[in-house]
Amino acid sequence: MIAIFDNNDSEYSAWLLANPSGYVVNMRHGYSPSYMVLHRSSCTTVNPSTSSSELGAFTERDYLKVCGSELEGLRSLAKAFGRPDGSFSLECSKCAQHQGRG
Repeated sequence: MIAIFDNNDSEYSAWLLANPSGYVVNMRHGYSPSYMVLHRSSCTTVNPSTSSSELGAFTERDYLKVCGSELEGLRSLAKAFGRPDGSFSLECSKCAQHQGRG
């Protein structure tokens, strides 16, 4: 199931707590296909519980989050948002290093 968090950091934080092995796509408001960055739920750059950024910085300013427990659902959404191959503009290098891929 896909969840979109736009201007609601508290619901976004609750989703992250309930889905520690999920995925997060960080996007700018307006759903631009040129900026769709894939992260893991645990990534310090997108998780309020592990980030040094203050609450409000995650979905209440310049960005929104599209979250899902399965990667394939997010790839389908990327296609719907204008990325024909279902790719993301970037996959977080911190997440890749944490998983031993980088």
